[in-house]
Amino acid sequence: MNIADTAQFLAILRPQITPPAESSPYMQELTAALNASRPTYKGRDALKRIEEPLERLKAAPTEDRVAFAFEALALLGTPSSIALQIALKPAVSHLLKGLPLSSLDAVRMVKLVSNRWYRHHFPYKAILTAFESIAMTPELRDALLELRSVIGETHGMDEIQERIDVLVHGAKEKPAVAVSGWSRSVFEEIDQSPKQMTWRHLFLHARSLTQSNPSQKWLKEAIACVDQIGRGEFLEAAHRWLAMGPMPGMGPQVQVPDEEADYQKGFIWTLGALGDASVASAIADFAFACFRKIPMIGAVSHRVGNACVNALAAMPGLEAVTQISRLSMRVKYDVARRLIEKALVEAAERNHVGRDDLEAMAVPTYGLGEAGVRIEILGGCEARLAIEDGAGNLSWWREGKSLKAAPADVKTNHAEALADLKKASKELQAVLSTQRLRLERQLLSQSSCRFDCWQGWYLHHPVTSTFAKRLIWEIQSGDSTQTAMWWEGALVNWAGEPVTVAPDSAVRLWHPIRAEVQEVLSWRCWLEDRGIQQPFKQAHREVYLLTDAERETDTYSLRFAGHVVRQHQFSALCRERGWQFNLMGEWDSHNTPRLELPQYGLRAEFDVDFLDGAEVSGHMVYTTISTDRVQFFPIEEKRRRFELRPPRRTLRLADIPPLVLSEVMRDADLLVGVTSIGTDPMWGVDHGDVHAEYWNRFADGDLSTAAENRKTVLESLLPKLAIRARCRIDGRYLVVRGESNEYKIHLGSGNVLMEPGSRYLCIVRGRGDTSASVALPFEGDAMLAIILSKAFLLANDKAIKDETILRQIHRT
Repeated sequence: MNIADTAQFLAILRPQITPPAESSPYMQELTAALNASRPTYKGRDALKRIEEPLERLKAAPTEDRVAFAFEALALLGTPSSIALQIALKPAVSHLLKGLPLSSLDAVRMVKLVSNRWYRHHFPYKAILTAFESIAMTPELRDALLELRSVIGETHGMDEIQERIDVLVHGAKEKPAVAVSGWSRSVFEEIDQSPKQMTWRHLFLHARSLTQSNPSQKWLKEAIACVDQIGRGEFLEAAHRWLAMGPMPGMGPQVQVPDEEADYQKGFIWTLGALGDASVASAIADFAFACFRKIPMIGAVSHRVGNACVNALAAMPGLEAVTQISRLSMRVKYDVARRLIEKALVEAAERNHVGRDDLEAMAVPTYGLGEAGVRIEILGGCEARLAIEDGAGNLSWWREGKSLKAAPADVKTNHAEALADLKKASKELQAVLSTQRLRLERQLLSQSSCRFDCWQGWYLHHPVTSTFAKRLIWEIQSGDSTQTAMWWEGALVNWAGEPVTVAPDSAVRLWHPIRAEVQEVLSWRCWLEDRGIQQPFKQAHREVYLLTDAERETDTYSLRFAGHVVRQHQFSALCRERGWQFNLMGEWDSHNTPRLELPQYGLRAEFDVDFLDGAEVSGHMVYTTISTDRVQFFPIEEKRRRFELRPPRRTLRLADIPPLVLSEVMRDADLLVGVTSIGTDPMWGVDHGDVHAEYWNRFADGDLSTAAENRKTVLESLLPKLAIRARCRIDGRYLVVRGESNEYKIHLGSGNVLMEPGSRYLCIVRGRGDTSASVALPFEGDAMLAIILSKAFLLANDKAIKDETILRQIHRT
């Protein structure tokens, strides 16, 4: 591109705004400020760019401000620059706040904005708000009614028409009536209450909340309504109503109607205003139900779900933070995720700690002791809530004997305590799942924690310690760095030597990419010798380094391109790993899986595409898609519709931090390795020759980095297996010698070939996983478990009773 082309391109991206010749000095100053910066198509960004001239205008005499308001509104009603219109609309809205207008000014202004063709350009809400303090004259009433007719009942204008009606005729409050299943159940209950009118007044007030966040005036009135009912009675009812979910009895395919959402949103915000932590968990569960996606439709209710997040963010204390953290692990909608992230960042700032530390300190104990056990005596029966094998378990004992469930007398005489235990057990299970994912994502974190805080939040915490004590930690004191793990009551290094740590030392999770090969191997041996199973791969974690091919392509990687994956499983795994991706089908649905890494200012993308002739599900969703390149981009604000920007800048792979590159490539490998059709032993049976060439290539192809790592783990495990005499590693296979045949299990796909003849053996995984008795050094590698299950089965093939497998083995 030469200089002339560049100038032309910049002129397109940054068109100059030319104000009319008769413009006021204020308008000329405002347009000059807009011309001095890059065009924006967001009102709030435009306000920032005209902040100085707007502040000078607000300090000007009243007649100058009124004159400018009319000048700006006149420009908004003519064909003018889009950038100028976007700036003028919020500028007029700000200027009208507190601006004294006469009845004649109001009539003139209404006539100026009664323009059908430009009705979406005018700040009607701000104009009508400014009229609330003006006496209603016959001329103003007629002008407003004319405006109501001009704007019509088009999308987005119904609220403006309602506000005009209120100005002209006065407010007419609708009675509080049931809309759908939730409000129907609530109103049936409150109609039986002696405080029926007080309850109904509260729900009328809840329905009046129209903005995203309530004003202080609205919150004070909501609290006053609750105090009239009684806080205890209100919170008790809230628990019942939240437990119903947003759409009780309405079917799984139904969204919350708008009027129902008005009740729920105001009700949730009332709970947020009270700030009682006892309902935080119930609000989070309600949010999960609201964010549940209905296929081909969308969320049950974005509005109410977002209100739940905002209400939790407004609540004091760490219990609300715990629930927001739960939401952050499971909610995938963009707007909701931004709200959740904002809430966590603000909570961290309030508590003067880092983002990771905040989530660590917010983990509840649920009454568990340091050993991870809570014991309650109820009616001569012992209830034991404990963490066993990384999962929460509630068990019942009497006189040293285990009971199947809570006895009848406990259910009758200790119903409240029983309900509390069941709730704690349910929440504990959810938090354990959340904390495992949080800790694994912390491998990418750049932050560290003081050792004295780390001990309380991780090492000695009854919930977090179940994972922390099985992980390796990196400890830095001054210029000295050492690695350690908890073993037999002390921190030790891989040689078993005690590690002494100063209270102000910095602690973070160890990652093998920062270690020498010998240190990694030493930690692996240490874990395997002691039979320790890490909650996720850490010592055995795959490390992905830049390849020569990627240095050649420079800005993208084709390492995981060209695979055919099962889209529904791919989408589910994306959600679990924190990637954003929506199912694609026979509609305008193409999108790219992406992983936001805000701490690095990066976004990773893994391109996928439709396949020619791909099968579709009953919802017209493609069952398979293909993979393509992995790329990195700097995080930028989401583009608005019709916004012009230079093309996105693809980053060089060599400039990506090695830790980030490795973890993103590991995710891509996992997404392909788990969801590829090549891992489905029944693919050929169910789908015929569709993608047969790819299936054969993957099922018997070269090993990926993850599969090579699996091979290394198997090499260390084999000598410890009962079937070790019948097994050996041969290239990309685990070879198992049975009584009838020799079997080759591919270490990437898990598919089996029988020798002699390299005949394919289809084995579908069923119940009774034999590999469960094998002490693996980490959790989470399902393919390794499948391979070991098949190895145990085939080593003793004479004991196989499955007729489908036997027919294949004995076929000549």
